Amino acid sequence: METFRKYFRRHIYILSVLLLFTVVASVFQNCAPAKFGSPETADFSSMSSSLSAHAFVTNEDTPLEAQPKTFAMANSSRSYFTVTRQPSHGQLTSFDSTSGKFTYMPGPKFFGEDSFQYIEQEEGVATPHEVPISIEVIMVTHLAIKTELIGFEMDSPATEFLLDVYDYNDPKPLSYLSFDLAVLEVKTKYGLLKKLPAANRFSYKPDAHFRGNDQYEFVAKNSFGETTKKVITLNVGNPFRNLEPSMAVRASGCISCHLNASSKVITDFGYGNNFFFGKHGGANPLGAPYSWYSDNIGGGWFSTTLKEIIVPNVALPFRVGDYAATYSSTSSRWSASQKNATTVPEYMRAVLSSNIEKTRPAATVTTKSEIYIGAPTAEILISRSGIESKPFVYFKNTQASPELSGLVKKNTYYEAQTLTCDGDLTINGTVFLKNLTLITNNGCRIYATGPIFVNGKINYIQAVPGATNNTNLQLVSSRWINLGVGQTHCEKAANYPKNVRRWYYELGNGTNENPMAHRVVAYAAPTRSGKEDGTALQAIAKTIVDLQDASCRPVITGQPAPREVHFERLLLNAPRVDSRYTGQFTGVIISELALMSLADFTFQFDDVFKRVPILPQLLPSHYLVVKP
Repeated sequence: METFRKYFRRHIYILSVLLLFTVVASVFQNCAPAKFGSPETADFSSMSSSLSAHAFVTNEDTPLEAQPKTFAMANSSRSYFTVTRQPSHGQLTSFDSTSGKFTYMPGPKFFGEDSFQYIEQEEGVATPHEVPISIEVIMVTHLAIKTELIGFEMDSPATEFLLDVYDYNDPKPLSYLSFDLAVLEVKTKYGLLKKLPAANRFSYKPDAHFRGNDQYEFVAKNSFGETTKKVITLNVGNPFRNLEPSMAVRASGCISCHLNASSKVITDFGYGNNFFFGKHGGANPLGAPYSWYSDNIGGGWFSTTLKEIIVPNVALPFRVGDYAATYSSTSSRWSASQKNATTVPEYMRAVLSSNIEKTRPAATVTTKSEIYIGAPTAEILISRSGIESKPFVYFKNTQASPELSGLVKKNTYYEAQTLTCDGDLTINGTVFLKNLTLITNNGCRIYATGPIFVNGKINYIQAVPGATNNTNLQLVSSRWINLGVGQTHCEKAANYPKNVRRWYYELGNGTNENPMAHRVVAYAAPTRSGKEDGTALQAIAKTIVDLQDASCRPVITGQPAPREVHFERLLLNAPRVDSRYTGQFTGVIISELALMSLADFTFQFDDVFKRVPILPQLLPSHYLVVKP
């Protein structure tokens, strides 16, 4: 009997130990911290909590989707769930009464502890289970310096500016020059920065004669002690800073009828030359080619989509109304204010505000005291670059910029298909960019003493991938920039898309009328050497191997029509710019005369040109000056 008692006690002791171990293990398991794959979603498989209380974590302004561990899960039974207390600082955007799964959204700007409660009514159990849910909402740092770029005039005195600093939870975050708040003045690479007494206010004075981008890393701090920092670009002497033009041209006649521009357009109607507003046309000043410098028969802009036009505040050379009889078929569209205008701004406001032409959109006319639109001569390019007798010279943007590669010398010109260029490249001669892929960081600027020919789309690759994409191409020619204007055309081919305007085919001239001869020789700018200059340019074009008219690009099923090529991040500056492409254009064109594809091109300023250096080898006075 005694032996049996000892045996029984020993086994009871063992069972008790095992039971205690099981309970302790369960407690430790259920009290372990909750683990989440992300603050937004609570994972039942990795979350541990008791059945009677649950704790979850989410971030500020971030929804929490969670599935609590329930008695029904533990007992393989069925339950129904009812919320008995709503959260105080957020809301339940969803709650499943059959599983207890819920979605919780913290209130705006709330962080801290929140909770709600539900009851679980388990089938076969008389008393429902009350289950409180606690939620910790973690504050997220929203402190940020929002300013990206600040512009300054070249050789300007110390100029005050305000940094835009934002914090979600702090209405008055502050910015500084350094984490050491005692630092009130810093010499940057190209200027001097000072912290001013007022909150988030500073001043900057660029070094004498500096033009380009300076940079500095500012810091910010909120009342919670959190800090952030950001590099801001200090852009000096950028002529586009307050203008953002898509086009600046002197001869506005063609664009007045066929332009689609969602950004600003600048023109002076040829002011200062012998053809200002077509005045030297004698009895017919508004007729071609003199009309290039007016707005064609005095009634242009009717089919134009225009946001804003910037013009000089100068007198018209004649009253447009005096020639109404010459254009009797269209003069009925002219309003009295158009006919009687005496200045360019008066005339343009009358044209763009008239309700006679129902399709004319509203547009703003902005007046400036002086406008200069031009392009550098070959002599200026040579003297500014120091190229002298060398075939080309290349100056990198920074020491870290890649070396130049991909420029190939052909017989009479330079060609590039894949070009690595991050800086200023001046070429003594003609350039052919053939379906170009440009590898760059902060942009490539090509200055050519001869014409530049562009075939096909331009593709960009960042040499060093970064958060801000500043890739861009700036082309300058002292003579001509040609985008897809060839010696022959393919518009009469039977397989050419019927929904694309086939200009030369529809003229009925067949192959005898080719784009190069029609545009370059017949349509020569009056202020240049006319037909002789056009003939010389055509002769140069004939030396370019593989130069292809836009209409002759291969027809690919499912792809845009051959002439539909989109250009972006592109700046063009030349006395003359021609294009046979019909796609969109984001960038800037600065030219005496721009002949684009009629009614088939759209223009918009590209914001990259507010961030990058603009033609640093030149002065703004060489290509564009707009004075208040």
